[in-house]
Amino acid sequence: MKHKIFLSYSNKDVKGAEYVAGILEEHGFPCFMASRDMEHGANWGDTIQKAIQDAQILIVVAGEHTFDSHQIIREIATASQDGKSLLIASLAGPVSMGGNARYYLAYSPQYDMTSEEGVRDMLAKVAEIDQEFSAQNKGSASAGKPDKPYEGKEPYIFISYSHKDMSKVFRIIRRLQDEGYRVWYDEGIDPATEWDENIAQHIAGCGYLIAFISNNYVASNNCKDEVNFARDLDKDRLLVYIEATSLPLGMSMRLRRLQAIHEYKYEDREDFYSKLLSASGIDKCK
Repeated sequence: MKHKIFLSYSNKDVKGAEYVAGILEEHGFPCFMASRDMEHGANWGDTIQKAIQDAQILIVVAGEHTFDSHQIIREIATASQDGKSLLIASLAGPVSMGGNARYYLAYSPQYDMTSEEGVRDMLAKVAEIDQEFSAQNKGSASAGKPDKPYEGKEPYIFISYSHKDMSKVFRIIRRLQDEGYRVWYDEGIDPATEWDENIAQHIAGCGYLIAFISNNYVASNNCKDEVNFARDLDKDRLLVYIEATSLPLGMSMRLRRLQAIHEYKYEDREDFYSKLLSASGIDKCK
């Protein structure tokens, strides 16, 4: 049985994870729980990575000490980098988090598992994601995850995007790499490092920045910080609108003179890529 959901939880919250798994599996959504489903003698790291890769969704079963665990942060980071949907099932009220957990989960919905409404809403969201996943994959193969981010001294493209848009953005990153461009995106951040310092260093070192603009993007302070920092450093920048988006006035004022491509308006993907690959200044990253 293929698990649709990977449950990430602390050893202190095994009972809570079993409770969440019971609800989900009762409604037809098989879960992977390491304490229950790991085969005896299996390699821990390889098994966890494959289970996350095979799942559609990672649900963090959040108790009091969940985000103190480096293992859970690694699981969240791996799922985020693979473009999985991230949800939080709270065992004890609103969840607070900091550092890398906040970066990866800042916009992930939280569900109170102590209330009927929270359980109902979580099940509805899981069903919605499952339907979207089935529709996207019906009759077509995945475009594939991009290659590892570029790490080197030559000019490269820095990709600024919301993790909620990862499935759209990753297809474009892959095409850029296939065309021979050096590309860095934040899949390259080790969960143990400081996010803001790492991002700042890579923006400072890049030769070009592409910002993938969406409603998710403009709602993210991290994304806005990235494009504003690139502006402060006078980096060449390109805006790629992946959906119709109304910019806040301040953001619109800062970005109004930049090159922009409205990807969502192109019926022919090759016409879009032709426009993207001919953007002024991008060739120095090839």
